[in-house]
Amino acid sequence: MNGLYTDDVLDLAKEVVTAEEIKDTEIAETVDGMSDEGLAVARVPITSAKGATHKIQTYADRALASKVKDNGTFKMNGSVFHVTNAYKYKTQDLHTFVKWLTRGDEEQIADILAILGGSFVPKLRGLDAVAAKRGMRPAAARDTFLEKVYDEKPKLIVINTDSASAPKWAEQMEDGDRLDPIE
Repeated sequence: MNGLYTDDVLDLAKEVVTAEEIKDTEIAETVDGMSDEGLAVARVPITSAKGATHKIQTYADRALASKVKDNGTFKMNGSVFHVTNAYKYKTQDLHTFVKWLTRGDEEQIADILAILGGSFVPKLRGLDAVAAKRGMRPAAARDTFLEKVYDEKPKLIVINTDSASAPKWAEQMEDGDRLDPIE
């Protein structure tokens, strides 16, 4: 095979999925026999195939997340499929936050804002520590300065129940169990 095309890469990937070692596959023989220029050219279809499979996985994960949201969390083959309503924090009024933080003059605040940029979000533990040091409840500081911005689509989480970090509720589920959907 002189060159690799995306179809070739996708076909050869089927063998790699079931192989114990990639060095024992046809793709390994092909790659090992190529010149450096040939390998450089082969990167294009390999990257295209990788992009295509990533798109498929992303699409399938979105569809699965939607169905899990509607039908509820479930466990299958030692994995729990769960969704969360993902969110990110956003600073509500950065000027007011920096003014509270620094107790500085307007010129100093303007300089700090120029350095931080308009999308700065403080570290939560740092904000909590400063708030507590100043006699403010950390939850009040978060409510005052931060806003939760929720993603429109649910986020799929696949929990390996054999992992040491798996939550207890997921470990306690049996294969085939299903929890009520998130409202």
